[in-house]
Amino acid sequence: MKRNKMRIINIIIPAAVVFFAACNASSEKNNTFQNTFELAQEAGDHEAMIYSLTNWLANDTAAPNWVLDSLSFYHYFYKNTPGVVRDPKTALFYANKGLNENGSSTFLRDIRAKLMLEQGEDTTAVAEFTSLWNETQNPTYYWDLTMIEILRGNLKGADSMISMAQNNADIKDKLVDLEDLQGQIRQSVKAEVAFIYLRGQHYMAQRDLMKAAEELQKALELDPNFVLAKRAILEIQRYSSQMMR
Repeated sequence: MKRNKMRIINIIIPAAVVFFAACNASSEKNNTFQNTFELAQEAGDHEAMIYSLTNWLANDTAAPNWVLDSLSFYHYFYKNTPGVVRDPKTALFYANKGLNENGSSTFLRDIRAKLMLEQGEDTTAVAEFTSLWNETQNPTYYWDLTMIEILRGNLKGADSMISMAQNNADIKDKLVDLEDLQGQIRQSVKAEVAFIYLRGQHYMAQRDLMKAAEELQKALELDPNFVLAKRAILEIQRYSSQMMR
């Protein structure tokens, strides 16, 4: 009996050693990949960040979920050239792969909806943004839905949506997360300011540049650092000067 116990102990101890050694090796591998990524991140080198994350994912089956999230975001946000139509398939691949593992991720669902919009699948994008808005009541998604209606030329519907947002006290002070891929700008502004900006975009779609400039100026008075509003005013000024020549 004593000999049998010794045999069991002899089996368990080497197995435990192997297990802990494997855990340590996996942890060291994770640390190496993460350190490489963080170094590229510190340098602001987006290409190196994408490479390090791709390498991590390819060589470590236990890579954390945020690696897929980050790959999807970096391909969506940074892998584009101003003025050039790009193919969003790579970003969409990583977004879908991440959603296969975590289907409830609002971060990846948001990216996927924007990529669908890029591909001209506005009906699919609207369905996703509507679900996100209903689930979270995050005004960013309502802002996205309103901007889509402006882009579609549904100005009457967009006008109604802007008015609803501006009269909704519950979202007035919440933040709207805005992006401009061509300028690679990301900024969070109060919903009140974001929908004034949209009102300006609504007037621009109607070619009423005077009223558009007034709304954009209102937005800047409330938030002088609102980059998208500044750029929109510059566009109006540039267009107006060309028309006067």
